[in-house]
Amino acid sequence: IQVPQNWSSQGDLKGFDFFLTSPVGDNGHSDANISVISGPLPPRVDLEAFYEQNITNLKKNIALLNVIDTGREKIAGY
Repeated sequence: IQVPQNWSSQGDLKGFDFFLTSPVGDNGHSDANISVISGPLPPRVDLEAFYEQNITNLKKNIALLNVIDTGREKIAGY
């Protein structure tokens, strides 16, 4: 995976397989990030419910979280 030179990789962030943050801006915060979470779905849980539960947990565990946009992307054809 290629990462822009001025972005930071947060290697051991609990709950994430991969997490990148953009450089800190004039406001003192990183204005963008890319995160990847992978794993099997729990039994009898559909993808939408799994997604909603993860967003709820992120909002609970990251005080300054502000979800601006989300989306789905294929990685390696999956």
